[in-house]
Amino acid sequence: MDRPERYSPLMPVDERNGDILWEIWIEGFEEVIELRPAAWQKLLDTDADTAAAMRGIITLADVARGDHREPSKYREALTATAPDDIAHWVVTLNAWRLANYKPPQAGDLIQKPSFASARKIGRNDSCPCGSGKKYKRCCGLH
Repeated sequence: MDRPERYSPLMPVDERNGDILWEIWIEGFEEVIELRPAAWQKLLDTDADTAAAMRGIITLADVARGDHREPSKYREALTATAPDDIAHWVVTLNAWRLANYKPPQAGDLIQKPSFASARKIGRNDSCPCGSGKKYKRCCGLH
């Protein structure tokens, strides 16, 4: 992959002591995983490097949450190298994404309804944008 540093995660830094606050980044990543768990699960069932990267991120998320399944010595070593490990894992996951990307096919695209075939909207009808206002006071104003 050309220029892997372009895919490094941006993490906040504590201005008082210069510590990288990787916990904030990992919590956000964990929320993303929770949005579409099946999509992320397949990364655990793929090649060894990609699966190891996903397991590493999941383990760090457990540590950030205070899950103490790992021995304290292992947790300390893991948290000490977390920012560098996360950066490496993000590059690994992105390489998998690039290698497995399949552009959407014509049949995969969602067809949007044509406005030409839609019924006429009256001035006093509810606005189709979903605002709850009358059309004449919302999108029909202009």
